Amino acid sequence: MILRGWRYFLKVAETGNLTRAAAQLHMTQPALSRHLKQLEDEMGVALLMRHGRGVRLTEAGALFVEQAREILARADTLSEVLHAREARPSGQLAIGMPLSWTGLVTTPLITAFRERHPSVTLRLVEGTTDALRQALKRREIQAAVVTMVDRDPEIETRHIVSDGAYLIGPPDSTVVRDGKLDLKALTGQPMVLLTHTTNVRRELERVLAQARLRSDMVLEVNTLSLLDYVERGVGYSVVPACAVAGFDRRNRLKVGLIDGFRSDWAVASLRGHPGTAALRAFETLLDDMLADLVARGAWPSARLVKD
Repeated sequence: MILRGWRYFLKVAETGNLTRAAAQLHMTQPALSRHLKQLEDEMGVALLMRHGRGVRLTEAGALFVEQAREILARADTLSEVLHAREARPSGQLAIGMPLSWTGLVTTPLITAFRERHPSVTLRLVEGTTDALRQALKRREIQAAVVTMVDRDPEIETRHIVSDGAYLIGPPDSTVVRDGKLDLKALTGQPMVLLTHTTNVRRELERVLAQARLRSDMVLEVNTLSLLDYVERGVGYSVVPACAVAGFDRRNRLKVGLIDGFRSDWAVASLRGHPGTAALRAFETLLDDMLADLVARGAWPSARLVKD
């Protein structure tokens, strides 16, 4: 109970706004305010100062944040150590998965895990690699599937699969014909792209620069809703191949695999944190599902990787 109130306070300190913090904590602002007052009463000092645009930390509040983060991190580690000793998967498991894996991997994976391990309470967070890595560091999730980009001393990774990317266009596209890709034809074409924080966007820019080509971005989005815009003829896009394999609109879109474009995916976790029985079971099921998808050709551009 005490630690929960501390977590509430850290969320307020992070956002600097009671309304925003309450929304992210899925609680009402009056309820959050009561928790904060109780915490200040227990500490015997003012931790927050209210102002017109939100709240800011007092000197005591800043010190509390520093100490509370360390104590909560140790409490989380203790919980992980205790659960790691359990042979049977149980308790809570928070997992991060990439947006592009939703249809092909994540949905059947979560469904199968729930059927096999009903005693585990799952929490799924979907997002970009950058967002999932930050969620790991904030200990909001225990593990995540991310693209292998810059190495981070706080995070350890296990390489699991290498994938390609597709250029996709509207049904009447002349850039992609019969599944074959002509990158040069992209010059001057309107592009609907994922945000710059995604690995596929960075890799696209590398491939275009290497070929001395350019494209014109007309729309930037952070979800796979970009497929709707492509289908309506707003522009072309590039998405991970798993996203194309996982949707049912291939007959309404032209697709072409981009030569020389690869994304390496890995399971990431905080370095030095023991894996629980639930996490080990989840990773085993993930490995089995990836092997099955590749073996039966459901993910044709993927290659399994064993670290």
